[in-house]
Amino acid sequence: MSQVARVFVVLNLVIAAGFLFAAATFLALNNDYKNQLEAEKKVHADDNQARDLKIGQLNDEVKSQQSQISALREQTSQKDGTISTQNTQIQSLQGDKSNLTAENASLIEANRAHADAVAKLQDDNKGLRDSNGTLATENRAKTKEAADAVAAKEAADKGIEDLKAAIHGHEKTITAQTESLSEKDLLIAYAKQKGVDFEKIQMAPNMSGHVVNADNGLRLVQVNIGKSKGMVRGAVLDVVRGDTYIGRVRIDTVFDNQSAGLLTIMADGQSVMVGDRVTNTLN
Repeated sequence: MSQVARVFVVLNLVIAAGFLFAAATFLALNNDYKNQLEAEKKVHADDNQARDLKIGQLNDEVKSQQSQISALREQTSQKDGTISTQNTQIQSLQGDKSNLTAENASLIEANRAHADAVAKLQDDNKGLRDSNGTLATENRAKTKEAADAVAAKEAADKGIEDLKAAIHGHEKTITAQTESLSEKDLLIAYAKQKGVDFEKIQMAPNMSGHVVNADNGLRLVQVNIGKSKGMVRGAVLDVVRGDTYIGRVRIDTVFDNQSAGLLTIMADGQSVMVGDRVTNTLN
């Protein structure tokens, strides 16, 4: 191979290498450009989405403001009508004010006439007060007399009530004594019917004992006190249970160590029981 051919081959190799280098450089630049373009597209897409969202919000705000403007226009229209009505009312009130002014002037004139009449009435009232003072003095005297009369009547009424109460008390006492006498007469008649001779009855000494048998239906009571302890026919024994009063027994039959008699008094809701105490020493 000649020297020229070698140079030509070398030049071709150098040029080919240059083309390869340039191609590689252009390819790298092309890839960078594509990546940058994709990145910018993505940024633009995000910006467009944000702008669309903002535009939607602004559109909503515009619609809201338009609704508010419509409402305000309607309110303005209503207020204009109200203002027109109020203007009409003001005109009417102004007319009324003119009428009232005329009426007020008439009332002032009438008030002057009333003031003159009041002055005359005050003079008349002074004379009446003087007369009233005299009448008041007389009225106080009459009132005192009336109060004294009322007090005397109340005292008399109280005396009458006291007398009525005393009479009622006496009547109750008389009724009780009458009932007691009637009960005693019945007891005496019953005792005589049973053969009790009061002239032969002796006063029993103080004695105490207990119930040994009782029949509340027949009102019969048997006690453990007899002739040996001074029991006599016609004696009266009170029946007690602790601090409770049960009743009273009148002795009809007397044995040496026991006696029997009839219940003459029975306390309400009570009945004689075996073991109850009997005595003639209760106060």
